[in-house]
Amino acid sequence: MNMKPKISVLIPTYNSSDFIQETIDSVLKQTFQNFEIIITDDGSTDNTIDQIKTIKDPRITLYKFNQNRGISAALNNCIVKSQGEYIATVGSDDIFCKYKLSKQIDYLEKNSSIGASFTLAELIDDKGKPYHNYSHLYDSFIFQENKQRHEWLHFFFSHTNVLCASSLVIRKNCQDDIGLYDERLLQMQDFDMWIRLCMKYEINILQETLTKYRIRHNNGNISSHTLENQVRLKFEHKEILKNFLNIYSRTELNAIFPGVFKDTNDDVRIRTYLIARQALAVESNIHQLFGIELLYELLKDKNIKELLNKQFNFTINNLYQIAGRNDVFDLSNFHKITSSKFFQLWQILKHTEKIQDLSIVELLKKIKYGFFILISSVFNMLINTSFAIRLYKLTPLICSSEQRIQHWFYDTCIDPSIHDIQYYNLKSIKQHIKEKDLPYRCLYPSIKQKVYPPHYYGESKKEPITVSLPEIYVSTLKNVNIIGGNNIILSNTTALLEEISYFPFSRLDLRSHIVIQHSQKNLVIDCIKDATIIKRGIMFCGTASYNYYHWLIEFLPEYHLIEKLKLSKYPLLVDEEVLNTPQLKQSLDIINSLKLPVIPIKKNHKYLVQELVYPSQMSWTAINIRPYLNLKSTDSFTSVAALQYLQDKLNLKKITSKKRKIYIARNGSLNRRFNETEIINLLQKYNYEIVNPELLTFSDQVELFSQTKVIVAASGGGLTNLIFTPKGAKIICLMNTKVDFSSFSNLAEILEKEMIFLEGTIDKKDQTPYYYQKGFQVNIQKLEEILKRIELVD
Repeated sequence: MNMKPKISVLIPTYNSSDFIQETIDSVLKQTFQNFEIIITDDGSTDNTIDQIKTIKDPRITLYKFNQNRGISAALNNCIVKSQGEYIATVGSDDIFCKYKLSKQIDYLEKNSSIGASFTLAELIDDKGKPYHNYSHLYDSFIFQENKQRHEWLHFFFSHTNVLCASSLVIRKNCQDDIGLYDERLLQMQDFDMWIRLCMKYEINILQETLTKYRIRHNNGNISSHTLENQVRLKFEHKEILKNFLNIYSRTELNAIFPGVFKDTNDDVRIRTYLIARQALAVESNIHQLFGIELLYELLKDKNIKELLNKQFNFTINNLYQIAGRNDVFDLSNFHKITSSKFFQLWQILKHTEKIQDLSIVELLKKIKYGFFILISSVFNMLINTSFAIRLYKLTPLICSSEQRIQHWFYDTCIDPSIHDIQYYNLKSIKQHIKEKDLPYRCLYPSIKQKVYPPHYYGESKKEPITVSLPEIYVSTLKNVNIIGGNNIILSNTTALLEEISYFPFSRLDLRSHIVIQHSQKNLVIDCIKDATIIKRGIMFCGTASYNYYHWLIEFLPEYHLIEKLKLSKYPLLVDEEVLNTPQLKQSLDIINSLKLPVIPIKKNHKYLVQELVYPSQMSWTAINIRPYLNLKSTDSFTSVAALQYLQDKLNLKKITSKKRKIYIARNGSLNRRFNETEIINLLQKYNYEIVNPELLTFSDQVELFSQTKVIVAASGGGLTNLIFTPKGAKIICLMNTKVDFSSFSNLAEILEKEMIFLEGTIDKKDQTPYYYQKGFQVNIQKLEEILKRIELVD
């Protein structure tokens, strides 16, 4: 007589020939061997079945559907045929780690009150290598803590699935009790199952990575980001919310929604109304549509109308208002887009086959900078590929800087089906903290500080300007979204900005291709739709963090605040581009004395951070690629505390006897000196070293500049290294045009160095759109005059 297996491992398959053998093999190699494998093939059209048949093991049973019936039907067939005391499921491209079944069975055997066990999961790619994309929908499988079942239900009501189906081991009697998978669902059948499971049983996530979940190339997963999948997913999500209408116990509802059902009776109509109101409170079109539909159905009955009016003062007019206020179909965004001038321009251009049409070219020249914004935004929303190519071909006729436009074009012409374009209200972070009564600690109070305008050669030195430097603080924000490469924090429909960037709206950054339209009332933000969930982290990312100057002056000093508060349990959320830049990565490694783990944040991707530690900026420099922006001295703040921290951390206060003189070359830089050869010949005459910091490690740059007494350089990232020079160092900054912008002059004055600016001559034929990156001619005679004065002083 055959003994029943302890566990039944279920594998639904469909066109999985590339992976099915590896999946089965991972089950066969388990340390726990008392199992059966039940496979149901869902009508595969490749050689999946042939691959399965090559594996000879009596514990494998294969069932075949003649036609594709969906993953739920395949799973249900496996469940019905299973004989084990426990049931495990695994996707036909996923992998069990060696000890997975033994550890889960051991846990369930010792904890009889737990109905099902899950594990943490590692994301892998088609080749089985780790899939490091923290913006992926299922990144939440990697980190997930345990909750009580009522807490899970509360979470599931307002969020989505965060449990890996391939990590499940469930008791067979629990599975029989809650029923089979809903065959009407294709993508969220597991999420539906978890809700039904938690309505009756506690679950547990083993805090070990024992499952490998594969992310398929070219949208191979059922959950991939195609438009069809996303539309279906939203529909299924709304239908799954109806599970909460099957909870009849007021005690249960109170445990899931604390306090909401406290003073009510068990009237099913009241229960439905309150669930509808809970859904309407979630900032999600899916939930709002679900809530409106519930209220609509309730108000069909005259008696319910009277009941709701009497008990909640809710009338049909309230329904009208809710239905009109909650734009569940995103029509407001469509209206704002289609009424814009750029949309009207698009309407003209999309029908323009003759790309040499002079009238169109002249029109675009008149709104040249608007044209750049058009390229970096509307592509994401409206433009089909053929039109995008026609528009791109126009750029050489509009502006000679084709290379820069080409960069924008490839950066922004991406799949609009996976992008989320919404309007947000503006609010300062400080205002949000106050309104929400969030944890807040001021580390440096607001102070008056001097800002030093640049001193141009041949002119009198300007008096410093006194400004109010905002207080420096740390706060903790709950359940907010951040976007890779941007300073903006999203809280529901509100966009939060740092205090010092909140009032001058012209400072909003376009370099990251995220903010595509703004006014004093709202922002339009374009980013990847689905937010990756991160449990906790410290915001160490933002606009232009990958730029050497902004990283060194604005971001690194914030670690000082982290150290002061000893925030050792939080990982750093750092832009991926920073981690991919060796000098910046090395600087972070040096500064990171607490050895905090680092989570990469991908550009343009959205992350829901459940607990975000926000260190305010210690320095600020306006960032904007728009050439008509009139930058002023007061647009740059640099906290003395920030610079002192860097000096102390990098041990820069030691005295050196070396007195090097260097010229910073910038190979390939857009900030070109047309007479570069003349400049170098002159400087070598005065024994200057020619260095290119871009080719040096961060540590080598620190060492080099700490030994330097004179720097000659054009304005740019490399010049930031002046902060490493000793007191009294002299800096000559070569500028293509005279601007009253104090970023470098501030650094020099605060750190007691001498800095002089030399204005060059711009080539009038240069049509580079970003004014400060136009090529220029350096006045060699004036440069030599400055060098001679320095030599005489020394």
